[in-house]
Amino acid sequence: NKREKGDHIEQQTQCFLEKRQLQLIEKNYNKPPGEIDLIMLDDDVVTFVEVRYRASDSHGHAVETVNRQKQKKLIKTSLLFLQENILYQTSPCRFDIVGVSTYNGQLKFDWLKNAFYE
Repeated sequence: NKREKGDHIEQQTQCFLEKRQLQLIEKNYNKPPGEIDLIMLDDDVVTFVEVRYRASDSHGHAVETVNRQKQKKLIKTSLLFLQENILYQTSPCRFDIVGVSTYNGQLKFDWLKNAFYE
């Protein structure tokens, strides 16, 4: 099942980031115009994380699939999150992409911090 696979990849990505001291704020924040896979706190920085999975890199890297249209949706959705969550309204923010692929049967994580800007 594609959704179950996606949930598993997001859970593994969350664990990957938590091992690097990020703290989960919210998963799968979904409001029109889009969804944010993970919203995490990196010290005092609210980090909006887009998780992208590709079984292999043979047709391009997963990170490359986050085009400008997707970025705009993420930005708009993040603004809604900030409007709803007064605690984070004055916090610095950034957008990260974690590309996940399979290499020798293991998940490989490529974490791109500050992947794009508003």
